[in-house]
Amino acid sequence: MNLIIYGLYNSHHLPMIEDLNRAFKIEYCEIIGNSESNSIKNDFIGEYRVHDWHSISLGYSDVDWNVIAPLDQPLIESMRDCEVEVYRMMDRKSLNVATSWPYNLRKKIYYEHLRYWNHILSERKFDCFLSLNIPHEIIDFIIYWLCKKKGIATFFFYQFQSDITFLMSDWTDPFPNYERDREALYAKLKKQRSYSIELSERILLELTAQRNSNEDYVPFYMRKEKPSLGLRWFSEIREIASSLTRLTVEIFRIFLFPNIDSIYSFVTRYRIAYKVERYKNDAVRSLRELEYIPRSDDRYIYVPLHLQPELSTSPMAGRFVDQRLMLEMLAFHIPDDVLLYVKEHPNQDLSQREFGFYRDIAKIKSVRIISREFSSKNLLSNCIGVATASGTVGWEAIFRYKPVLLFGHTFFKYAPGVMKINSSDDCRRVMERLFSADFEAASETDLLVFLKILDDSIIRGNIDIEYRKESKVSYESDIEALSSSLSGKVRKLLEEGSSRSESY
Repeated sequence: MNLIIYGLYNSHHLPMIEDLNRAFKIEYCEIIGNSESNSIKNDFIGEYRVHDWHSISLGYSDVDWNVIAPLDQPLIESMRDCEVEVYRMMDRKSLNVATSWPYNLRKKIYYEHLRYWNHILSERKFDCFLSLNIPHEIIDFIIYWLCKKKGIATFFFYQFQSDITFLMSDWTDPFPNYERDREALYAKLKKQRSYSIELSERILLELTAQRNSNEDYVPFYMRKEKPSLGLRWFSEIREIASSLTRLTVEIFRIFLFPNIDSIYSFVTRYRIAYKVERYKNDAVRSLRELEYIPRSDDRYIYVPLHLQPELSTSPMAGRFVDQRLMLEMLAFHIPDDVLLYVKEHPNQDLSQREFGFYRDIAKIKSVRIISREFSSKNLLSNCIGVATASGTVGWEAIFRYKPVLLFGHTFFKYAPGVMKINSSDDCRRVMERLFSADFEAASETDLLVFLKILDDSIIRGNIDIEYRKESKVSYESDIEALSSSLSGKVRKLLEEGSSRSESY
């Protein structure tokens, strides 16, 4: 078996690869990992090559391009959708919008990755591409698209919560057999009236937590202990003192050893720093000036913005990675007496929002900007419905039987009460349905059926080691669950005896 492995080659995940090798014998492997991956030695893979992700992210300095097949127009044209997504993913490479990469640099890097990996995938027959996560870090996304074009199977994990992990082949359709399984379960319920839907302890825990919590749920990776006022003041003073010291040293050095390069570098760096602060200050001022106080008699759809740049919008939101498109479409189709309550993500770095972003969206009819400090749970409890690309607010809404207007791709798109929107016509039809007199919310049975199918599909393990902090399963059970699921998918692929663009 020949594999391409992205991000799965480290001490935590190595037992999975070893298990895969015992079952299928890995003959050749292209491994994209980190510095830890480079240090891991193995004697079970026949032949392999390790790429350091950080070293190749900007290109391949040690490659002889004279022996790498060139790009041609048919390939470039067939990858246009990938190219558009990748350019947006490159926002992750910048600390803020002021230092974002120019178009020509993005194109150069994209073409280099495309050319290199197209050559690799054309020179040797590969059986499948394995990835730690939904492809979203440029290189993995390009490889994923090339594999789809060439009929090479793809498998990747997606960690949703502690002890809830998915293994899929297509992030736009995680459960291609969902409708079949749903019909079969309803048929069983109809035929056997005594049949009751039984859920695992983990899903029952989720059901209880979502329904009984009186506070906003905050994932562990967003929990930050707020420092005291004195500590905040001390940190601010220390940062100012440090900045002034650096500035003084640099100016002193320029006066002692003046040259055009050091002067240009100094001016450029502080010009960018000034621009970043200007962007952040403008955002803070705009949020404060545009803040709307929710009213008890308002009818509204709740639209919490996504943290960006992140996987949840790039690529999971598709073209709605620009969240203004979502707001404009909603505003165009909702009734005149309905508002859009828009709330910024609590962890959003404001320097990653373009200058004037909040003023622009505030101009959209019906949009009201809500304070980031306002309770998300209260907004969810009192709304007509929620709109999101792929955010967890949609997951939370399902348990409260709130309609979800979904603009992106995520596993809960199959859930009752979720209405998928791709086009303006979709949005119009959804609004007609949502505000019709005979609109009915999802039932308890509908929810339990969805959760049962979900329950049978998840892996009770943690592909992301950070999620083990709140895990209820042992490390051994964790790895066993991940390994058996991956081996089962690969075995099914090999038994079918075909390489194909869509396999699950």
